[in-house]
Amino acid sequence: MVFCMPILTCSDDNNSNDSKVFFELDLKNTFTIKDTCHKEEEQSWQSYELKLHSGTKTIEFNSADKNPNEVKGLFCFNIKPVNELKNLSENLKSFLENEEEHFVFEPLEPSIELRISKSHANSFKIELWVDAGNTSTIIYTWDALGIRFMTTKEKLIQFCSELI
Repeated sequence: MVFCMPILTCSDDNNSNDSKVFFELDLKNTFTIKDTCHKEEEQSWQSYELKLHSGTKTIEFNSADKNPNEVKGLFCFNIKPVNELKNLSENLKSFLENEEEHFVFEPLEPSIELRISKSHANSFKIELWVDAGNTSTIIYTWDALGIRFMTTKEKLIQFCSELI
């Protein structure tokens, strides 16, 4: 199965390769977890790698050293029973068309937080924070690394289409 790499880039007014800013989700394999002790519904998850790029710097986050049998601490989106990628895409498209000023997405497994705010001249402020504590120590903390940039509605629509 071929997975896509949704990328959200900064506005086109930033044309220098030395100052490009974006984040990229590299969608990886899916895996299933079934809790036989509690007889809960089977869950499907999709792991991903995250790249934050600003100018000449790139930071990569992944789950390569984590045990996929335990979701906590992994970079992953829930696919079943809740398809977080589909919900992110649909909710973001809805946000682009309504009067709300802010959009926030944090997956069930809280390793990232995406905040989008409507700004001036039809541009959007993007903030993506990586919860460093949860993804490295399996303890949720407010310590984070992140990236901020401005983008356009067109780039957000393209990003939505790449998610599903």
